[in-house]
Amino acid sequence: IKRLDVPEPARPGVEFHVHILVATNKPFGDAAAPYPDELGAVIKQLQTTINYKHYQLLTSQVLRTKEQGARQVGVKGVSELKLRADTEASRNPIFYEFRFENITLDAPTSNASKIQIGQFAFSMKVPLLVSTGTGALQYQDIGFHTPVNMREGEKVVVGTTSMEDKGIVVVLTGSITK
Repeated sequence: IKRLDVPEPARPGVEFHVHILVATNKPFGDAAAPYPDELGAVIKQLQTTINYKHYQLLTSQVLRTKEQGARQVGVKGVSELKLRADTEASRNPIFYEFRFENITLDAPTSNASKIQIGQFAFSMKVPLLVSTGTGALQYQDIGFHTPVNMREGEKVVVGTTSMEDKGIVVVLTGSITK
């Protein structure tokens, strides 16, 4: 029994930094939360790639997990982001969620390990005015889901979506912990 009763080797951990950015062509004003300096190069590239000039940070989240096979981990939150105009919809919260499924690690090649995410899903529930006469609201889901392959430490624009006159950009960085 001792020969067969061997503990499972420890799996390495993974720490993800998820940055959700709001993009627009109109300046945000003085109260806007600036984005972290570490995203400067990413934002410069985004300004030439997608049609938005100004970026602000909606939120940054840190999520730690283990290499996990078929399991999933995720985060849900409430945003302070407001839609344009002073409407009933702009006075209601926007909810966001992101999930990682099937996280696996590949052996290092050229000094950088590879992190594979079988499915990364991002969604927001956005309030929309469906009847101007009654002020009736309905929440609409927006977002995306996609597999992600990245090198440790690499900043990856995982996906973008839009909401009225704004764009939403998700930037992901992963590092392996022991």
